[in-house]
Amino acid sequence: ALQVNARHREILARLAALYADRDTGKPKVLWPDFPKPYYTPNGREIYPYLLDRIEAFDCEHTVRPLESWTDEELAKYRLVILPEGNSHVWRNVSNDKAFAARLRRYVENGGSLLFLAMTARTVNAGAAIYRKMAGAFGVGLEWDRAEDSAHAAFGDPCQIETDALEPGVLTEGVKGVSFFVASPLKIAKDSPAKPVVKVPDGAKAQAGRALMAAATVGKGRVFFSADAMVFQPFRIEHADNAALLENVMGWLL
Repeated sequence: ALQVNARHREILARLAALYADRDTGKPKVLWPDFPKPYYTPNGREIYPYLLDRIEAFDCEHTVRPLESWTDEELAKYRLVILPEGNSHVWRNVSNDKAFAARLRRYVENGGSLLFLAMTARTVNAGAAIYRKMAGAFGVGLEWDRAEDSAHAAFGDPCQIETDALEPGVLTEGVKGVSFFVASPLKIAKDSPAKPVVKVPDGAKAQAGRALMAAATVGKGRVFFSADAMVFQPFRIEHADNAALLENVMGWLL
């Protein structure tokens, strides 16, 4: 019979506990309940570290289908997370201005949003949430990806590991952030969003542009990332991504 190492069994049990819905009356975090195109996970199941931090900040989480995200439903949650590893799951709502307006009202009334978009622009990933939903906050997406051989993670100049950080509570204790291939954010002049992590000055492409940004809107807060992988397993182990996650989740929650 196959023998599974005791430490591995402990990890698998921890993951199973993290993924389980709870309803104990604690403040709640909302994830989308996605269909699984090509049987590929897209939602909270690929973010165990976020689930761990939700628990650490004494909150719990659940999933709901996007069509149920009314003003009344959104008002129940402390934080709403918008992950986009596959743009197909967002296509029905990415151009829905009413959906974006609901997100804006949710934040203005005291909610928090976390945008995690895959901006590498593959066949399945096109950062749909930045085309319209993040646009409600004056944040869009540049077309060309960032590139810099002087700050190349794993020898790849399109995988930026940057130390260009804006000082503040979100970057406290963070010296560098490691990204997968990403196109920077485009922040409108009248947007409340401000850069938090940027492409290094002097980079070959997109120098000084924001890869992460944050905004206070009304009573609520929003954090924008141009990389959906930055807080996922493997990537979070590099640079100070884990410390950044701690700061971001603390600020949002």
